[in-house]
Amino acid sequence: MTKLTDTQRTVLTTAASRENGAIEPLPAHLKGGAVTKVIHALLAARLITEAPFTITSAGRAAITEEAEADKPKIPAAMEKLTVGQIATALSTITGEPVAAKSFNYKGKAVDRLAAVMTERQLSIHDVLVAAGIEAVAADGTALSDLGLKPDATPAQQAKVEPPARKTRTDSKQAQLIEMLKRRQGSSIEEIVEKFGWQPHTVRGAIAGALKKKLGLDVISEKIDGRGRVYRIAG
Repeated sequence: MTKLTDTQRTVLTTAASRENGAIEPLPAHLKGGAVTKVIHALLAARLITEAPFTITSAGRAAITEEAEADKPKIPAAMEKLTVGQIATALSTITGEPVAAKSFNYKGKAVDRLAAVMTERQLSIHDVLVAAGIEAVAADGTALSDLGLKPDATPAQQAKVEPPARKTRTDSKQAQLIEMLKRRQGSSIEEIVEKFGWQPHTVRGAIAGALKKKLGLDVISEKIDGRGRVYRIAG
């Protein structure tokens, strides 16, 4: 891939946006010898044509390659998620509602998820938890019986049948349920302090293990001085 300087990138990007592909007029800050230097460098790399200077196909490819290289990378396993699962994960991670219909195509949803993963340094496992596919605490304690692996295909996931078992009264899931049964409920911060989890892990546990898997009616509201508080209705 051609390595561009900031000035070369600006010149080529501007030229690419022009109908005739001309590199002139050049940025106002380029004066005298700087103009000659940048033109000679672009000519030598065959990124522009001889006068009249216009961007070449190689020049367009250079800025396109850089743009692609700068895009956040997302593991292939994440591309197996549905738009709905991606929206759920984004809602859980950011704490803001994200609807699947807000993405007019799946690639847009995947790019948004990739950006959030990069920004917050999240793993595949973090995203699975946030999507409610697998709820596991930061310390490795399982909050669900799904046992899905990050590289499992949708077909393999559909075949997973959790073994029938009773919830241990001393498990973190049971303790979380008891906290949410209280009349005053529990805030994200209180649950984080109790179990040492990350906020997105708490939201993933509530959305995945409690609401989706156990079918519990968990409601939430913002309370002054406590923030977002969750409580099991009834």
